Amino acid sequence: MNPFAKLFENLFGKRKAPVATAAQPSAVPAPDDLETLIGRAADTLTSADQQRALDALQGVTLYINLHRDAEGRTRMPSAAIGNGIQAIVLYIAPDHPELVKPFGSLLWEKALDMVGTMPENAGLLVQSRGTGWIAIDRKGATAIRAQG
Repeated sequence: MNPFAKLFENLFGKRKAPVATAAQPSAVPAPDDLETLIGRAADTLTSADQQRALDALQGVTLYINLHRDAEGRTRMPSAAIGNGIQAIVLYIAPDHPELVKPFGSLLWEKALDMVGTMPENAGLLVQSRGTGWIAIDRKGATAIRAQG
């Protein structure tokens, strides 16, 4: 035994084996967890990976750019995601470089409800910190909301 280990043992006692603990998933995933899930869903394009990311969004606060138009009305910028869908862009982290202060926030469930009240060609685009994203059209948002 090296001298440092002996001194440590004298001061603190014999080293005990680490206690195995079950990893408890947090009720609300950290942005880094969502980053991984969204990135994987974007990379693999599998429905299973997309479902994992969507499940992890439950109860999560998302962030949104807000702008005033010429008449002073608040607008949420959108992005074209194909098939004529204009999606409201939501960010998983308040430090996303594309967010402009002051920005808004809303829970995932409220975002799903919101897109259900918008025009037929509306949708949501959930953007990770990196390049990963998940797009959901109005029909998909309604189906997700009906499940949860």
